[in-house]
Amino acid sequence: ALCRTLWAIKPVGTTVLTAVAVRMPDGDGPIPDVVVMTADPQTCGGAVPHQLVHTVVEVVSPSHALVDRAYKRELYAEAGIPCYWRVELEPWRAYQGPVPLVVVRVLTADGWHAVEVAAGTNGTLPLAVARLDDGTARTVEVEFDPQTLVGC
Repeated sequence: ALCRTLWAIKPVGTTVLTAVAVRMPDGDGPIPDVVVMTADPQTCGGAVPHQLVHTVVEVVSPSHALVDRAYKRELYAEAGIPCYWRVELEPWRAYQGPVPLVVVRVLTADGWHAVEVAAGTNGTLPLAVARLDDGTARTVEVEFDPQTLVGC
């Protein structure tokens, strides 16, 4: 459902894909659950170069929760990917509210900002669809209730 939501609002020139590797500066290739990019996947030759990726989405699994919450957030930020969405499907020690919870971290001219929207709330989240010359994100607003992700 999240991929369909992002696909429905995506601006001209962007591509929304699932299960595609991102080629990082060190050659590593994490595979986010969803990628928003401005590249033709047919011309990338496998992994998409990090410079062409604007938003990555990770759905947190219990076995990789720490990696998704901390390590991947920093990994993507260090690579210059200006927007990271994290979808939490279960409460954890630091958060006992309604789930799914979508946490977005986006780079703006004022620095990194975080936005959260929990199930039962129709919220607005930034989605990076391009990278500006200064490395910050050009965003569009995505409005939805994370409750729609349940049962997907």
